[in-house]
Formats: sequence, C-alpha cells, structure tokens
Amino acid sequence: MALNSRRRRAARLLLALLGTIALLAILLIWITLLIQSGTRAFSSGENLWSRGYQNALFFADRYAEAGAPEDLRQALRFLSVPLGHYQGRRALEQNPPDLERARQSLQAGGISESDIELLIWTHRYFSRLPFISETLRNWRASDTRLMQLQQLIEDVVHARGQTELDAELIARQRAELRTISESLGPAPSPFAGSLRQGERALRSALIAASTLAMLMLVLLSWRLSRRLLEALHAAEGKFHTAFEQAAIGMAEVGPDGHFIEVNEALCRMLRYDREDLLGTPLQRYTHAEDIDSSNQALKRLTSGVSRSETYDKRYISRDGETLWTRLTVSSVRDGDGDRLRLFSIVEDITHARKLSDELSYRASHDGLTGLWNRQEFELRLQQAVQDARTNDSQHTLAFIDLDQFKVVNDTCGHIAGDHMLCQVAQVLRNHLRDHDLLARLGGDEFAVLLHDTTGDGARLAAGKLHQAIKDYCFHWQGRNFSLSSSIGLATINGNSHDSTSVLQAADTACNMAKDSGRSRIHFYLERDSATEHRRREMEWVSGIRDALDNARLSLFAQRIRALDGDRPERFEVLVRLTDAEGIEHPPGAFMPAAERYNLIGEIDRFVLTRTLQLLARQQDRLARIDACHINVSARSIACPEFRAEVTRTLRQSALKGPRICFEITETAAVTSLHDALEFIASVRELGCQVSLDDFGSGLSSFGYLKNLPVDLLKIDGNFVRRVHESPEDKAIVQAINHAAQALQKATVAEFVEHGDAIEVLREIGVDYVQGYAVHRPEPLEQLLARSGSGAMPPSSDRLATTSGH
Repeated sequence: MALNSRRRRAARLLLALLGTIALLAILLIWITLLIQSGTRAFSSGENLWSRGYQNALFFADRYAEAGAPEDLRQALRFLSVPLGHYQGRRALEQNPPDLERARQSLQAGGISESDIELLIWTHRYFSRLPFISETLRNWRASDTRLMQLQQLIEDVVHARGQTELDAELIARQRAELRTISESLGPAPSPFAGSLRQGERALRSALIAASTLAMLMLVLLSWRLSRRLLEALHAAEGKFHTAFEQAAIGMAEVGPDGHFIEVNEALCRMLRYDREDLLGTPLQRYTHAEDIDSSNQALKRLTSGVSRSETYDKRYISRDGETLWTRLTVSSVRDGDGDRLRLFSIVEDITHARKLSDELSYRASHDGLTGLWNRQEFELRLQQAVQDARTNDSQHTLAFIDLDQFKVVNDTCGHIAGDHMLCQVAQVLRNHLRDHDLLARLGGDEFAVLLHDTTGDGARLAAGKLHQAIKDYCFHWQGRNFSLSSSIGLATINGNSHDSTSVLQAADTACNMAKDSGRSRIHFYLERDSATEHRRREMEWVSGIRDALDNARLSLFAQRIRALDGDRPERFEVLVRLTDAEGIEHPPGAFMPAAERYNLIGEIDRFVLTRTLQLLARQQDRLARIDACHINVSARSIACPEFRAEVTRTLRQSALKGPRICFEITETAAVTSLHDALEFIASVRELGCQVSLDDFGSGLSSFGYLKNLPVDLLKIDGNFVRRVHESPEDKAIVQAINHAAQALQKATVAEFVEHGDAIEVLREIGVDYVQGYAVHRPEPLEQLLARSGSGAMPPSSDRLATTSGH
C-alpha cells in the first residue's frame, strides 16, 4: 500500500513538472514573440521618424528659398511625425507613465494602433533589456537636433514674415538647415543597428529555450509513462480486490446483457450463487415492468449515445421478493477501442423507497380515512381547472357536509365520530367511478371531483351519493344513528379561474343547501353572487392601484428564531395595505384580487425593491440578522421579465446575496416546475438562498424535493399548529425534518402559536421556528432598528389569541 502511494505521488510530481515546464516554455516563447513584435514596432517607428525628419528638412529649405506657404505646411506636417514620437516617449518616461497622452502623441506620429500598444508594452516592461535600452538612448540622442530643427523652422517663418526680406539671413538659415541634414545622416544607424542586434539575440534565445524545453519534456514524458504503467498495474489489482470485497453489488455485463462477472455482495442481494448468475441475461432477474426501460438504457450504452446511466430498477430475488435498487452502469472500451465492457453498481434502496413512499402517502392522504387530503385535492383540482381552460372540457366539484356529525361526536365521543367518518368514506368510495377523485377536506367535509361530468349527470351522481349517505346507518355501542348530507355542486369549465374560486363556489352552494333546510343538493349559479363578488374584487383592484401610486403599501417583518441558539436570526417580510380611510389590511384581504387581476407582480416588485433599499441603508445593523425572507408569487416566478428584473435589481444593490432568501410555495414550484427551477438557479447564482414554503401540503412533496435545489423547507403550518397535541402531526413533522436533514436542508416550522410547540419542535430537531409564539409582526424599519441596538423583543411562549400571519 505504501509503495503504491509513493508511486502515485511520484507520477503526480512528474506530471506536475511536465506541465510546469511546458507552461514555462510556452510563456517564454510568448514573451519572446511579443518582444520581437515590439522591436519590429520600434523599427517601423524609426522609419517613420527618419522620413518625417528628412522631409521636414527638405520642405523647410524649399520654403526658405521660395516662401511658398504649401512648402511650409508640408514641412510642419512632416515635422509633426518625429515630434509626436518625441512627446509619446516623454509621456512614457513620466512617473507614473501618462499612457493616454502617449497613445495620442504616437498616433499623431503616424504609428498604427497595434504598433502603439506594442511600443508602450515593450517600453514599460522591457526597457531595461540591453538592446532596448541602447535603442532608447539612440532615440534620445536625436532630441537636440529635433529641437534645433523645430526652432530653425520657426526662425525661417519669422524671417519670411518681415516686410523687407533679409536675403543674407535667409541664406544663413538655409546653410544651417543643410548642416543639420548632413549631421543627421548617420544618426539613425545606431538606432536600427541596436534593434537588429536585439532581434538576433532573441532568435538565438528562442531556439535555445525551445531545444532545452523539448529535451526536458521528452525525458519527463518517458519517466511519466513508466510511472503511469506501474500505477495502472497497481490500480487493476486494487480494482479486482475492491470488486470482490465491496459491500454493494457490482457486476460486469456484456453488450448482450449477460453477466460476465459478479461480486459476492450482488449474489447475496439476489440470493443466487455466482455460478447461477454467470452467463445468464440480467433481464431474467428484472421486474417485468422494468424490462423495457432497462433494455432502452442498455441500447443507449452499447450504441454510444450514453456512457453512463443511473436509474432505479426492480429486481426479483430467488425467493420472489421485489428489490428496489439504484443501478449505475458505465461503458468502457479497451485500449484499442474494440471491446465494450459494461460495469454496474447495484445499491439496494428497498428500505429507503418504502420509507419515501410512506412519507409521500402520509403527506398527501388523510390520516384517518386514507382519502386524499385537502392540500393534494386542491393541487389536483387546479389541474382539472387547467384542463378545462386548455381543452375546453367540463367537470363538476361536489362539496359534501354531513348534517348530523356533531350529534354523534357530542353523544358518543370523538372515537365514535372517527369510526363513522371512516365508514362514510367507504360508502362514498363504493358509489363513485374509478376516475373520480374523493378527498376529506377536514372535519365532516368531503369533496368529490367528478371528471367529465356536468349538468344533469352531475346532479344524478350527487343524488346517488346523497341517497347512499341517507341509507347508511351508523351503529355504536347499541345505538343507531341516521345521517344526511348537504351537497354543493360547482361546474368547472373554461371560465373557471382557479381551484380556490371553484372550491369557494362549491362551499357557497353547500352552505346554501344548509340554509335551505339541509339534506339537499344545491347547484352553484354564478348569478347568485357573481355581481357582488365582482364588485368587491374591483374595489380591491382600485384600492391596490391607489396604494401603489400613493405609497400606502408598508412592510412588516416577523422574526424566525433559530432553536439551537448559535445561529443569527432571520425574519420574513410581510406586506400591509392602508386604504384611503387609514385602515390597515392584511395580505389575505387584497392578495386574491391582486393575483386574479395580475397586480401581484407589481406588489412583488415593490416588496423586493423597498426591502433591498431598507437593508442596504442599514447594513451596519444587520450583524445579528442571518437572512431576510422575501415571498415571491407563482405568477411572478412564471414571468421571465420579473426574473430578469430580480437579477438586475440584486446586481445593482449594495446588499450581499446571502442576506436574501426568497420564499416560493410548494404549489407554485410544482405547478410551474420549469419556471421555478429557472428562478431558483438565477437567484442562487447571485448567492441568494431559496426556501420552499408550505412544504408537505402536496402529493408530490418528496418526489419533487430532490429536483428542487432549495436551501430551506418551511413545514406547512397545518402540521405545526397542533404538533404539541397531535401525534399524527408530530410524526409528519418528524418525517419531513428527517428527510430535510438527509438532503442537508434546514427546516423552519411556521404558524408556531404555543410555547409547548416550540419545545416539541426543538426535540424533533427543527432548525427554526416562526409564529406568534415567537414574535408578532412589526414594521420592518422598527425591527431593523431593534436589531442594530441589540434590543430585540423577547419571544412569547404564550398561545397566540389570533391565528394567521
């Protein structure tokens, strides 16, 4: 073992050296090429300088001789070239260098933009190289003659500008010009010579470095190949040992799906001897319902479409037991690519699968009757509404309330009442079609979703249920009880808004049946209350718009307390609306209208923007606050523009991402899974956290959880309110918390309204609690001021007298 470890370390060291030398060689070649480019830029500049200087002398002499203005313009134009070079070099020699002025001056000197950058880069970083330094000295040596030429041209201009031309002065000036020209002739030679010398030196250095690097690379490659070969032999031995001694099932399967090799763990799992499995097709042991999917996975692997497949699969053991496994199959080809080998890892997840199924069942079913619970029923009802709106189909919702349930409870006790509810549930089951959906909403209330049934058909189906309950007789300890029911019916069609409105309509119809004397069926007609309902909603729409326009939306906050006491606290932002009369309304009063009339997006934007402003303004007071929770509606999550605006607002905010935790409801996440995943990904990329609100309220809670990359789970308040009194609620909260811990997600119990509940939740291991027993909502600015001063209000351990948040 120690020998193999040393070999691996040596191989890694050789590989690191090989990579380092290669990188250094590449870096050296790159720098050398850049310097060569820089020297070529210097050479190009020297040519421009020489031509400009000579042409300036030529046209200055012509101007001195004839006084033609065009000659003067040409002399000044050509003089600007060496002057631009001179000014650019002086800008680079400043401390610090004036790069912008250098670029402008060199560009005025006729040098291209690419050569300018090379000149600047070479001058800044390699001016100490001998040949570069010599080149710059030669360049500076020409400064005196350049200044003389500039001054002489100015003198000639002055002399030519006199009223009476002084021919003798002009002759002297022309003589000086010829003297400067003759003295300049050999001056550029040292400049160009030093550049040529530098280029030759660079080429020699480049050849030497490349040769040395190549030799070292060849030597190290040879050493590395030896080490890798030794490591390969060692790895093969270790793999064989690991294969045989692994605690999970492992197998090698041929392209035809037959076992080539199996380990002892897989034999124990399937309860077969090794000799029984070898050479047999794995589909012989596959559950009949999984054969097609297994064949498809094998086809993808053997055809090269996929190199690895991971999926859940059922096997049948020798004694007929069904085993749930997580199968990971990887395809590997041998060195020449001819032989395909499939390696399988088989993990027994039977126990985990049963636990997950049980938890999902408990989260979506009523614990007493085994029917669907309210949360799951509302999800499926929403799907029916969507189906009606999309496919122009029609369904009917029946809301059933037992008329004499309270008599049984009061006379015989709750145990008798529970037995009666279970029997009534069975009576209803017996009189429904297989595709109808039956749920217990709570207490003595049931709901039935009659698919593809409306009008007279719905009345007939409801009549059968009504008569079945009427014919049923409950027996308890020698006493008999007759029952009746009040049933409200509501049609689901393309005009239905959502599950809430349909459920409210059916509930209203049921109440009207009760008000009419009970034991009857009432069909909801929109004209009964539509006008009044629409008037109230439109009043809220106007009120919401007025509140948005006149800044009458205010932010409150409710603390979220950490139960371990070591973590900073969190808080959730809540919104309140103050109407024109100064009356404050909770979100439950105006949010339904905002959702229906597409105002919820504006409210979400206001809450996010205003919250970030307040937090950024008081960042120094956030030391005791871990995160601020901001709710986002399903409509906003589904809006690409809103998602983009959230990203833009967060980027522009001075507040750091981890301070923000967005809350989305489980229903919103499940209904718009794709949009929810995009929203979660975009805010988590900016460092924000995401909390899944009302978790446990849906059928697919655990099924979707593994696909939702959230940081926290907010356990639905329906399980939390009576967790200190209800063993069933406590068991559900324990199951959710356990699943969250397994997935490394923190949990928050909301709607905590009693001090005893806090202790139960602490015992379960819940991370945070929120509710009136912890903190009553207060204005956000007030809470931030308290947190900054350290004067946070004490938690209340008394049962809240008002429910809701």
